[in-house]
Amino acid sequence: MSTLNYLGITCDEVAIHFVSEREICELHAQFFDDPSPTDCITLPIEQAPGYHCLGEFFVCPAVLLDEEEPYTEATLCIAHSILHLIGYHDHTDAMRAKENEVMEHLKNAGLLLSK
Repeated sequence: MSTLNYLGITCDEVAIHFVSEREICELHAQFFDDPSPTDCITLPIEQAPGYHCLGEFFVCPAVLLDEEEPYTEATLCIAHSILHLIGYHDHTDAMRAKENEVMEHLKNAGLLLSK
């Protein structure tokens, strides 16, 4: 919620799914024709009149556990997915800059996930 507020986003719902490595591989294959494991996948949701669901994303904790700082990576995946849902694209300077800004905000607010 803090990230949404910080970014000035209002919506009725954001769906976050924590899935197994098998499930993330199936989703990756289905939507991106790539069956390899990935940390997160973001999908927009078609809007119903009068109700704004920003979208949904799938996070794979098993993949994140391979990272040096899995809790920070989990937070980054969530921030990254929200940024996707509002129009930012992978591998761009704008995405990286906004990720860094959001992560700094969460750090300063004491909201980073930790052990």
